[in-house]
Amino acid sequence: MMMRKERNMTVKNSVREVKTALAKLLATENLTVEFAQVQTASFDVKNRVLRLPIFKSEEQDPTVLDLFVGHEVAHALWTPAEGLENLPNKTENFHSFVNVTEDARIERFIQNKYPGLKRVFYNAYGQLKERDFFGIEKVENLDSMLFIDRLNLKAKLGTQIKIRF
Repeated sequence: MMMRKERNMTVKNSVREVKTALAKLLATENLTVEFAQVQTASFDVKNRVLRLPIFKSEEQDPTVLDLFVGHEVAHALWTPAEGLENLPNKTENFHSFVNVTEDARIERFIQNKYPGLKRVFYNAYGQLKERDFFGIEKVENLDSMLFIDRLNLKAKLGTQIKIRF
């Protein structure tokens, strides 16, 4: 009989193997997929490395992990490597606008390419909202937030949030 800790490690490794295979299949390339102690997922467009966070066991949710895989694979498919080298010369606000508009653009593309991801994105963003992933729980008036922050929330949460523009 396997000990509980060994069984949990086997399950975690199995999930990692499945999500790694999923990322490579969706991206249609042999990406490098790493699980690391990071705040959120990311994709290195130059080196083709997709990083996924290692969640605490109580936060482990396959839907959120599927969202991260889908989002980062979308960067792999549609975010160009050219031009990114110019971003360090721009202001932080400029970088925020590029990031938010690029995220909205690639998320639309990935959901159109793989329609089954629409429900995954909707449900996972709802779960992230419940966990206050976006840091809005204590914001008294969402309409008073910066335009780019409201745009980002609306693009990700859609009908799950009411924001005026």
